[in-house]
Amino acid sequence: RVRETFNRISKPLSVFWNGPYRRYFCFMVRTKKGRKYAMEIKRIDYDFSVCKVTDYSQIDLEKEFCFTGRTDEEKSLVCITDDVPENVLECDDGWKAFRLQGILDFSLIGILSQLSTLLAENKIGIFTISTYNTDYVLTKKENFDRAIDVLKRAGYEVI
Repeated sequence: RVRETFNRISKPLSVFWNGPYRRYFCFMVRTKKGRKYAMEIKRIDYDFSVCKVTDYSQIDLEKEFCFTGRTDEEKSLVCITDDVPENVLECDDGWKAFRLQGILDFSLIGILSQLSTLLAENKIGIFTISTYNTDYVLTKKENFDRAIDVLKRAGYEVI
């Protein structure tokens, strides 16, 4: 009898949980050891700029929130707007940021995917930066408060 009841309710629950209503539940992450916790988002109270630079000679790498990237085509910099060096080739100001709080284990799958899907469904573009410990998400200033509201409604804890 227990098995019949389980079979009768398990399918509808899985459809409900995995269907369009999933966004109304608290976003939980399961660690390797099986523990669950709600994802926390921490606002970063600075304005950011995304830049292309000629070289890194004018960048103080000890500054707070300084992200660099180098490819065969460009040298990029994301930093606090007040710290933008003079040797920029192009610069896009007007970004705000938050980070996924805590140290994210490399075995966690789909964290940015879930977050970016929620924001994309609400027509909010993002620019992401991943570090060894965690992920940073930037949105344009005009979308930042709306992005935070969308994530709060989805169950993320904003600190």
